[in-house]
Amino acid sequence: MAWGVAAINVMVTTLQADYPEEKSRGKFVGATGFAIGVGALFVVFVLARLPGWYSSGNHAIAAGQQPLNTVVAIAFASSLLC
Repeated sequence: MAWGVAAINVMVTTLQADYPEEKSRGKFVGATGFAIGVGALFVVFVLARLPGWYSSGNHAIAAGQQPLNTVVAIAFASSLLC
């Protein structure tokens, strides 16, 4: 997970420096920062709690697999949206 977070930060910094035109760079940086903040809150308040939600009444293996399947579904839907 640490490698993924580091890779995301490198990618975001590179995109902020190279992608937008000079006149819209501030808006792009602001939108990117907002999206990163919302994503961090989503991870803390929703995704981190998935194992607890799935563990009630389920077998331990299923309670471990279902959160991963949920995150995969969210990532797949995000990729389709993008």
